[in-house]
Amino acid sequence: MKKVNSIKIIMLLMGISFFLSTCKKPEDEIPPSLNVNPTTKEIDQNTGNFNVSVTSTVAWTASCDKNWITLEPLSGIGNGTVKADFQANAATTPRTANIIFKGVNVEDRIVSVTQSGIQPILTITPALQNVSVDAGSTTINIVSNLSWSVSSDQTWCTLAQSSGTGNASLTVNYLTNKITSPRTATITFTANGVSSQTVLITQAEFIPVLLVTPSSKTVNSIAESATYTITSNIPWTAACGESWLTISNPNGSNNATLTVNYEQNATIATRVASIVVSGNGIASQTVTLMQTNIIPTLTVTPENKDVTSPAGSTTFEITNNTTWSAQSDQTWCTITNATGNGNATLNVNYEENTQAIQRVANLTIVVNGVPNKIATVTQAPVISQIWNMSNEYSTNSNPNGVWSYGRKSPVNSDNFDIMPYRFTESGGRLFWIFGSGTWYPSIYSGPTMWVNDNSNGLPCVRWTCPETGNYSLNSTFTGVDSRGMDVIVYIIKNGTIIFTDQIQAYNGTANYTSNNFSLQKNDHLDFSIKWNGGGSAGDASNTGVQAIITK
Repeated sequence: MKKVNSIKIIMLLMGISFFLSTCKKPEDEIPPSLNVNPTTKEIDQNTGNFNVSVTSTVAWTASCDKNWITLEPLSGIGNGTVKADFQANAATTPRTANIIFKGVNVEDRIVSVTQSGIQPILTITPALQNVSVDAGSTTINIVSNLSWSVSSDQTWCTLAQSSGTGNASLTVNYLTNKITSPRTATITFTANGVSSQTVLITQAEFIPVLLVTPSSKTVNSIAESATYTITSNIPWTAACGESWLTISNPNGSNNATLTVNYEQNATIATRVASIVVSGNGIASQTVTLMQTNIIPTLTVTPENKDVTSPAGSTTFEITNNTTWSAQSDQTWCTITNATGNGNATLNVNYEENTQAIQRVANLTIVVNGVPNKIATVTQAPVISQIWNMSNEYSTNSNPNGVWSYGRKSPVNSDNFDIMPYRFTESGGRLFWIFGSGTWYPSIYSGPTMWVNDNSNGLPCVRWTCPETGNYSLNSTFTGVDSRGMDVIVYIIKNGTIIFTDQIQAYNGTANYTSNNFSLQKNDHLDFSIKWNGGGSAGDASNTGVQAIITK
């Protein structure tokens, strides 16, 4: 019911309005108009709003040519008010906008709006910074309402960022200053609308450090190593002029432990080495190492060595903590390692003792700082070997050791034939004989040689040298035939006659002695006889022979 009444009222009002309008005279009509106030407007840079009053007799519309101003309302009929909301101007320069009002059959009305720019700010603190010599970083505080850029004029000074907007904290990184004077870097900030700002970074100069501790060390005499502490911030070198001390790490940089190696001090005097550590831009550092002298000791064992007569070698043990030397007072006794250092085995060679008496060599071992030690080599006399032709004669064996029984022909040759047969005469004597005939030469106990007429060779007792060496010979030929004697006796060495003589009487003798007989192993000494033609053949040739050979 209420809705129907409202419609009726509206229709009534419209009818009245029409009636009134049709009843007006032409001279009473209102001309179209459109005016706004203000027509210009200056606003600050901040967000805000202002009103524009509209006086109009017509319907109108409002618009703005910039999007940073919005209007409310955008249209109306007759008088009214338009609210203009504007955004902040973030730029440093002013900006303008036009609010345009339009109506039917009227001129456009324009409100000119000018918005000021912001006040530009760029503040950098601190303007001066002092930094240490070592690599590191620092910060610069930026207070700004602008977009800004920043740069460094030195490669050793770098920036964490090259641009930014508004407030910020800028990190600046710098390398170690390796020169001995301060250096500077200029950091420059720029932004539109403001003057450039600079920060001066001053880095401290490099101050070289080189310190070696301790300044001296004392060590004992044995070979060992020692250390020194180097405190430094630069490259350095270390050197020593003593050959007995070496440096393990002669080159280095910055802090380090310096290791030196020293040899044993085998002398009886204290010695000192100077170690010089050097670096650029600073005075060298010198430290010392004092090594105490050795307390020498010397023991030689055994005090004596008994050795046999043949050539050979022997040893002595030297217990010692320093250098030593050794010498022998005999040419037949020599030392192969006559010098040494510390404990050692002393090697001694000695020649054969060919004499029948004992001999002694004194070995003197010398060490500075202690009494000399004397060790002795006592060599036994030669042990004689004796071969006795008579005592060793055998009726059972031929050859008999070094002795052989046979015949030879001719006498001045090395020919020798073993007598292979044994013959026992009626009286019981046993002969060595070459053949079964009656007139072959023979040898029987004594030994006694029988030659007959030389036609079947000459009887011979041969001695074969068992080993190379010096020998002596004592020999005797004796005429043992009482019926008369006439024989030539011989001693032959390897086919060469070295002795001959004649026996022409019963019990007559021929002797040969030599005390320096040099023989090689397997040399031969032949003892032989030959009938010389006097008396009856066979009856004048029985001859005894005895030989003693000694080595």
